[in-house]
Order: sequence, then C-alpha cells, then structure tokens
Amino acid sequence: MRPPLGMFAALLLATSSLLALTRGVSAVTINVAAVFDVGESPALMKNLNRGFSVLNRDILREVNVTLALVSLPVGEDELNISNSSRPSGSMDGAVRDFCAALERHRVVAALVVGSGAAARGVVMAAGAAAVPVIWARNDSNAPLYHQAMSAFEVHVDASWSEVSAAIRRLLLAAHWHSYSVVSDATPGAAAVRAALAPPAASSSVVLRSEASPVAVFHRLAELQRATRGVVVLLADATVAATVLRQAHRLHMLSSDWVWLMVDTAGVASAVHDDLPLGMLSLRPKPARLHLKQTLRALLKTLALVMKKAVTRTWLPMDTAGGTPDLRPSCYRTTGRQTRFANKFVRELRGAVDSALAGESADPEVAPLASAFDLLNLVAPEQGDELAWRSVGNVTGRKVSLETIVWPGGDIVGPSPGGRSVFRVVTALAPPFVMEGLLEDGQCLRGLKCHRVPPHVGAHQDNLTLLFSWEPEEELTADHPLRPTCCYGLSMDLLENVAQELEFDFHLYLVSDGFYGSRVWSKDEQRQRWNGIIGDLVSGAAHMSFAALSVTSARSEVVDYSTPYYYSGISLLVAPNQNNEIPLLAFLLPFSPELWVAIFTSLNVTAIAVAIYEWLSPFGLNPWGRQRSKNFSLSSALWVMWGLLCGHLVAFKAPKSWPNKFLINIWGGFSVIFVASYTANIAALIAGHFFQNSPSYHDRSLLSQRVGSARSSVSEYYVQTSNQPLWEHMQQYTLRNLEEGVHRLRNGSLDMLIGDTPVLDYYRANDPGCKLQAYGDPISHDMYAIGTNKGFPLKDSISAVIAKYASNGYLDILQEKWYGGLPCFRLENNMVQPRPLGVTAVAGVFLLLGLGMLVGLLILIVEHVFYRNFLPSLRSKPKGTVWRSRNVMFFSQKLYRFINCVELVSPHHAARELMHTLRQGHITSLFQKSVKRKEHEQRRRRKSKAQFFEMIQEIRRVQAEERDLGVTPSSLTSPVSEIETCDLTSLKTPASELPPAPVTAAVEEAAPQPFLRPRLPEENSQTGSRLAQFRQDSLEQQVPSSIRHRRGGNVRPASQEIEEQLSTAEWQLRETELRRQLTQALREKDELRDRLRILERRIKEPP
Repeated sequence: MRPPLGMFAALLLATSSLLALTRGVSAVTINVAAVFDVGESPALMKNLNRGFSVLNRDILREVNVTLALVSLPVGEDELNISNSSRPSGSMDGAVRDFCAALERHRVVAALVVGSGAAARGVVMAAGAAAVPVIWARNDSNAPLYHQAMSAFEVHVDASWSEVSAAIRRLLLAAHWHSYSVVSDATPGAAAVRAALAPPAASSSVVLRSEASPVAVFHRLAELQRATRGVVVLLADATVAATVLRQAHRLHMLSSDWVWLMVDTAGVASAVHDDLPLGMLSLRPKPARLHLKQTLRALLKTLALVMKKAVTRTWLPMDTAGGTPDLRPSCYRTTGRQTRFANKFVRELRGAVDSALAGESADPEVAPLASAFDLLNLVAPEQGDELAWRSVGNVTGRKVSLETIVWPGGDIVGPSPGGRSVFRVVTALAPPFVMEGLLEDGQCLRGLKCHRVPPHVGAHQDNLTLLFSWEPEEELTADHPLRPTCCYGLSMDLLENVAQELEFDFHLYLVSDGFYGSRVWSKDEQRQRWNGIIGDLVSGAAHMSFAALSVTSARSEVVDYSTPYYYSGISLLVAPNQNNEIPLLAFLLPFSPELWVAIFTSLNVTAIAVAIYEWLSPFGLNPWGRQRSKNFSLSSALWVMWGLLCGHLVAFKAPKSWPNKFLINIWGGFSVIFVASYTANIAALIAGHFFQNSPSYHDRSLLSQRVGSARSSVSEYYVQTSNQPLWEHMQQYTLRNLEEGVHRLRNGSLDMLIGDTPVLDYYRANDPGCKLQAYGDPISHDMYAIGTNKGFPLKDSISAVIAKYASNGYLDILQEKWYGGLPCFRLENNMVQPRPLGVTAVAGVFLLLGLGMLVGLLILIVEHVFYRNFLPSLRSKPKGTVWRSRNVMFFSQKLYRFINCVELVSPHHAARELMHTLRQGHITSLFQKSVKRKEHEQRRRRKSKAQFFEMIQEIRRVQAEERDLGVTPSSLTSPVSEIETCDLTSLKTPASELPPAPVTAAVEEAAPQPFLRPRLPEENSQTGSRLAQFRQDSLEQQVPSSIRHRRGGNVRPASQEIEEQLSTAEWQLRETELRRQLTQALREKDELRDRLRILERRIKEPP
C-alpha cells in the first residue's frame, strides 16, 4: 500500500506547528511516529527521510528544531517495537508498539497510513494519549463518512464536504443548473444534501435501505413528474440497485436523463449489471506519489504552516532549558498535554482543510488538493461488457472535461434523443382545443393526443406507466389510451412553444372533462381538485395548454405563465328567448285600470270646462260678450284631447277664468302623462325588441332556465358573487358548454353562462346565426399556461409567450381561428339592436283602422240624420228644445243647421270638384290654404267697408225717422220675436280691429236687430239698404242692455248709439293716422339711409 500525497503535507503541517512552540529556545529534537504497512516501508522511508532532511536544512535550522522520524511498520507475521522494520500482525500488537514508542521517544504527533484494524487501533490509542493524529486511509473503496473516534484526528482524504464541492463544480462546468439528488439516509448523504440544497437542487429524494421497490417507484415517479435533467445518486449498493431497477421501469435511464453516481465505496462495481450505458461516476482519485512534486508541495506547505504556527500557537515553557516537557502516555494524560494537543489540532485541521479544498493560489501546493475522476460507462470496442472510461477530473476548484464543448458552452450536444418529455393535459373548448379523427394513424390537422379512461383518472402513477412506452412502439388493442387528434389555438401555441424550448410532450385529454374546482371526496374524506387543476396538483401532468382561466384559488396550488389570451364571462341566449309581441303593445305601459282612470278624468274635465265656459259671463257663449264663436262640449273635448296628446292641433281657447285655471292644471297632468307613457313605452320597446345589458344580479334571471358548465370559472364566479343565482343554476348544471349550446338550440335552456371566447365561437358558427350574446361581459379574466408548482420551465414559457405577444404571433392565431367566421367578426363585438318591424306596432295600425271604420259609421249616421231628421228639426217652432240656444252647448254647427244655414245638397261638393277639374284648375286643389288666405283678406276688406257703410246707414235712418216723426215705441218689439242667425262672415277679426277700447266701443255700439213698422219708403233704395244692413251681423254688435229693454224710447237709444259710433269712428281715424305716420317715418329713415350710401359712393375715388 502506497501512502497518499496528502500524508506528507499533513506531516509537515504538524511539524511546523511544533516548530512554532520551540522558537527562541535551544536546539531540540521532535519525534513524529509513522505507522504504515510493512509493504510500503522502503519507498515510504526513503521519501520521508529525504523530505525531513530538506526541511531541517532549509527551514528548521533558523528555529533550532530538528525533526526525527519514528517508523512503526505494521505487518502480518510478527511484532517488533524497535526502529528497525519488524512486523506486528495484530491490532493489539500495533497498539502496544505505538504506546511503547510514546514512552520511549517522547512522540508529539503521529502519522497513520491505512484503514485496517491496526490503523484504527493506533488512532484510538493516540486519542487516549492526547496525541494529534494525521490519518490517511488511502482506500478508494472506503466510505467517505465514518464516526470520529477521537477529537485529535485530522483526515487528509477527501470528505463529504470535498465531494459536495466537487459535485457542484462539475454540474456548473457542464451547465447542468437544474438537478435532483437521490440518496440514502446515511449521515454522509445528509451532509451532501445539505450542501446541495435549493436553490441549487430542484428536488431531493431520500430512500432508506429497507424501502420497498413500490415505495422507490412512487418516489421516482414524483421525481419524473417534477423535473427533467440530471440525477445525482448517493447511495449504498442495495439502495442504488433498487433505484436503478425502478428507474428502468419508468424509462428514466434513457437519453432524457443524465445519471451521476458518486462512487465512494465501490458501489459501481457492486451494481455494475444494473448500470445503463452512458452512466457517469464521480470517484475519488487514487493516490499517485511522484517524488519531486510531493517533496516540492510538502516543503512549500511546511513553510506556510510554520509561519502561521509560530505566530498563533505558543504554550508556556516551564522547563529550565526552555524545552516543552511533553511526555504523552497511553495510560495517563496531563492538562498541559491536552491543551497543547487541542491548539495544535485546531491549527493543523485548518491548514489541511484549506489545502484539500484547493484554496491556495500557489501552484506548488496544488498537489495537496483532493482529486476526483469522472468516469463514463461506454461500450467497449471488443466484447459485450460495458467498461468505464475517464472523461474528466475534478481537482480542487479545477474541472477538466475531456468532451466536446458545443456553442453556448454546453457539453451536451443538440441530440433529439436528449429532449425532455413532459405530460400536457388539455380539455375541449372550441376554438382553443377541438378534437379530430386519425387518418391512417396520423393527424392531418393538429397534434396527436390521447383520451384517458375514467378509471385511470388523475392518479399520477397510472399516467406515468401509461405514457412509459417507447415512441416507436405501437399501442396494443388492450391499451387504455385511445389516440385521437387535437387542434385549435392552444394546440398551435403548444407546438410552437415546444419547438422554441426544445422539449417533447405527451398530450392527453383530461378524463373528467372539467377545468378544475374543489369537490368533496368521499373516499379521502376531504376536498380535492378535479379536472385539469387536479392533474396538475397531483403531478399527473406537468403543464396544461387549454382555455384555463386564472383565479386566485387556482393560483394557490398551481403556477401560471404570462397570459396568452384575455377572456371574460358572458351570457348566451336562445334564438327565441323573447315572447310574441302582443297586439296591443302600445297599451302595455299603463295598466287597464290606469287607462280607464285617465279617460274618465279626461271626459269629466271636458264636461266641467264646457259647463264653466257656458255659464261664465266672460266665456265664449251666447250669454256673455256675444262672440262669433261659442265654446261647446265638443270644443272642450277637442281641447282636452289636444293637450293630452301634446297640443298638436289648433282649437278654440276658452275665455273664462275658471277654465284658464283648470286647463293649466290639465296641461300639467298631460305633461306627466306623456312623460310617463314615453318612458314606459321606451322601456317596453327596449325590453321586447332590443338587446339590453342586464346584470347577473337581476332577479328576473331566477325565473329563467340558466345553466353553466360544472367546475368552470363561470360557475365559480357566479357562486362567489351571486349565491341565489348559483343555487337556481344547480338544476340546470351542464357537463360542458357544448351541451349547453345544444340545449339552447332545442329550447330546453334559456340562457348559458360561460367563457366569452368560447361562446363567441359557438355563436359565430351557429346554423342560421340565431344565437345571440346577451349584453356585455359580466366579468373579465385571462387564459394562461398552468404548470406544477415550481415547474422549471415556467419562466421560459412566459418569456416565449411575451415574445409572441410582442411580435404579433398571438394576433395571427386569433385571426386564424376567429377571422372569417360566418356569423361573427372580431371588429364587431357589440350586438346591434334589431329594427322595429310591422308586428311591433301592429296594434297602432289596428287602432287607426278601427278609427276609420268608426268614422265611416259616423259619416253614415250624419247622412241619415241630414236626410231624415234635419228637415223635420228645421220645421219645428221656435219655442222647441231643438231651436233653443242651449243646443249650442253640445254643437254650435247643429244649431246653425237647424236655425240659420241654407241646406246644400250633399252632391254639391262633388259637383264643385268636377267643375274645378273641367276648368283645368287642378293646382287649386292643392292650394286651399292660399285661397283661404285670399278669401279671408277679401272678407276683412269687405267687413271694414260694410262697417263704415253701416255707420252711415244708421245715421241716415235716424235722420229719416226724425223727418217722419216715427215714435220710438213703434220701432220696438220683444226680443223673443226676433229670429237671429250667427252670421260670422261680417264679423271683423280681432287682428284687424283697433285696440281694446275701440273694440269695446264697437261691440257696445252695434245695434240689436229690431222689427219696425213697414214704411212707405221701404221699397226705396234706403229701405233696401237698411234691409241689407239688417242681413249683416248687426244684431251681434248690440249690447244686451239695449236688446233687452222693454217699453223705452228709441230716441235716447239712437242718440247713445250715435255718440258711441262717433267715438269709434274718431278712434278708427286716429289709429289710421298713426299707422300712416309710422309708415311715413319708416320711409323717411329708408330714404335717409339710401342718401348716405349714395354720398359714400360719390366720395369714393373711381
């Protein structure tokens, strides 16, 4: 057995520490015991003696210290405690030889080489004697971790800390930043796991030696679902064999995985038959003694350690010569010896650990660093047995890999077989995921996916085994997976992301078809997630590419990428959701009782207005101021209807004060009525004929058949925000949105709540384009890629989606699947209101037709009355009811027809029309308003001329009466004997009359028609003119005080009339003069303006 290179460094470190204790004293000799195998005695003794000589000559001479070597070779035959090389075959012999050497040679440190029983016995004896021990086990198959037998031992072999550092440096050099650790439960493996804890290692699996193969399978299945990449195996031979067998079942020994075994106890040799091709092994490098390099490293290390020991370690010397009186013994220890050993070991351990870690920047000390070989299991050139080949080494901080370095610094090339494989779960939701059929085992459109049977469910172990076939293998008939094709927007995104990130995937449809919600599990007696979220939580799937909405509850158990589509929740209604429009829809704004109350109040108010006007002394009635028109009951109805309907027609305004007040009140009532009716009819039209924007809080939804897909985000939203509606929807729960759309079409569902993009796609492809969106979206959310918690590719997927969003690829996908659809376009998301049809207002047309029929009936009744009853009524005596003025309360026209108006044949209007057509005056038929205005103007001029002529005639009659000496009594007669007619053609309109005083004077001056005795001159011109004057509207101009006089003289009345007429004539002339003066002043101003303009033009230069 050859001692390791670190032995010499440790020995020199111990020597330098002792030199620090003896600085400044007389020359002393320090003994160091060396325990080693007798087979290594000649070479080891030669190297040690030469190294000590160089050390004593070059370095220790300055401090008067000499190192002496006490060699104790251990053999198998016999035992010898002398300085000569004599074997000692047993542990007891080795211990006795070591204890004797301590007593005889005053040994202050020991060097032990080997790992056998004798070496362990010597280490135990040195610990009992408080002697620092440098132990080099020099066995590559020895375990790295062992329980320390004393506090004074310092190891110069690689420990678990060096192994952890070597593993980390190797993984970093190979760019394997994500890896997992599979180890046993030993303390050494625990130390490595602690050193490789997250964030360095993505996961860790601890397996006990008594773990069953099933338990190991489950743990490896979890590891397979969680990550892909490098697996570091730290285990004994038993656990390593079980791990490799179960990994083979899970296809984890394929090219998708990199296995790195830490071979510290000959594990690779024990499980050689189970190792796969391409396995990597990190093995401690065996000692290789090169004399020159070793001596150079020992001397350099000795010098560095000596400087530190001299400055940091010093024990008081109480001997006379200054020499430390340290006599260790296996049978007794002193406090001085223990204190010295503790300080010495502390300095020695620090120096050795620093040298083993390769932390020294001096290249001459590099051979002291721990070294590891990186081996690769490859196929030999000849034979079938696999063999190990060195592909690199790790020495201290330096990593050397004998392999190809690919562009980017990776040592793993772009091999397709090395791509990671993930399981991707999805669910059907057009246009994001749709299902197609295989054609000759291939998908002509979309990606190949699989249907998972319900009995498999979301159990991760079942899915792991189902997808653990080789890609080139064909599924058998009894295999539970059924291949199909999946295509859509999400599938296009999955295909591109997989190409970007260079991974493969197994795509399958979730077994229950749900997206995921919390449900109560009777078997587990707890709540669990179903659907896609359930597969992600259990680890059955690594990712989900589907129309998966992001919610706070789901975010607690899974991770989401950057959103790739912004969605919402909307309502979709059936084609015939509105009822048939009622025929009398225009009456629906008010209830029947309200209509009866309105029209009853209208008629009652009209009667009251007619009565007030008839009885008022200032009203339009025969008893008041004797106006040309009377306000009858029909006028009152016309006014009431006009105000109620918005005052759209002209009507006679009542003059009495009670009616002015009452009609104003009725006007306010009409405004309220019209406003209420308008608002209600608008709401009715909006409700029946247009699409409004309802709220899902509307109570009317509780009376409709509203449904939503189970375990969807729309159901969750309604459940959290509108509990009554959610409870109502439980009786219409749907398995998916496709079922809801089918029920909408067959009429078994009134309204469907779901994701806006999916409902829009169904609506856009609906046959006949009958499905309609009901209002605006009630909520907004987004679709994202769901992953396991801590999935390593989550950030990479988010980065790819962000790139697609910035370069417009997501817009291209959206246009691909939504653009050009028959019933829907992306730029027209708002639902336009439907125009009103004839059926919407058919009741109004029906009412108009009914009005025409009623008008026709009234026309027939008028003809019957005109032909049969009117002549008899005109022939009745004056004292009857029909000849009374009270008839004008109901109809002024009827009173005229009975008493005054000349009857004309009903065919007169037809004959006049035919005459107009024969004359060719067709345009006059359309100019009635113009002809009426001309007729009014002629009538007004005639009325003025007749008015002045009437004044002259009255004066002439008065003069003739004075000449004839007629008594006034002979000119009077009772008013009851006078037959009067309301001849309005001679009534001067108010617009042509002077101001109010003149009008009043004229009204008071107009004489009441009277009957006088027949005079001889009645046949003369004066008599005819007087008769013509009597045919005018004179009787309407006489005040009631004159007409109702009994037995008075006519002369005073004539004088009064003459005075009033004179006053009226003077006022009329004054008014005419004022008018002429105003006109003259206006013309003067116009002439002055024209003169200024003319002067300005003359002054301007040409």
